Amino acid sequence: MLKMLIADDEPVIIRGLQMLIDWAQLGIEICATCENGADALREIFAQSPDLALLDISMPGKTGIEILKALHTAQSRTKVIFISGFQDFSYAHDALSYGAVDYLLKPVGREDLQRVIEKAAALLEEREEEKQRARHQMNQEDKI
Repeated sequence: MLKMLIADDEPVIIRGLQMLIDWAQLGIEICATCENGADALREIFAQSPDLALLDISMPGKTGIEILKALHTAQSRTKVIFISGFQDFSYAHDALSYGAVDYLLKPVGREDLQRVIEKAAALLEEREEEKQRARHQMNQEDKI
């Protein structure tokens, strides 16, 4: 089961996202929720979730600041942004630092599910690549 963190400075948004999708059916456990960016970053480093669903504009640290810190730390957590801002520079920064996608509020069920499935597929690809690399190293060791 994949672990996911949700962070938004509006508790009603967090509750709505938790109820929007049957996370267990997608094989996802929500391991933490946070109402500011500083707590979100701390929890990501503490729990190493596979996915982080982050508001782009939060007190403490913005979603972009979190993504930059994760990028610098070479974290494996995949980030999906949600935002009420249609600002191209936010989306550009998010994608340039490796965010999976950028969704505008209000987030629709189908859009969120599509992006979550996309992120899960990226995580699965990465795991398969690691397994291939380990297999290749084992084969080379036998030679």
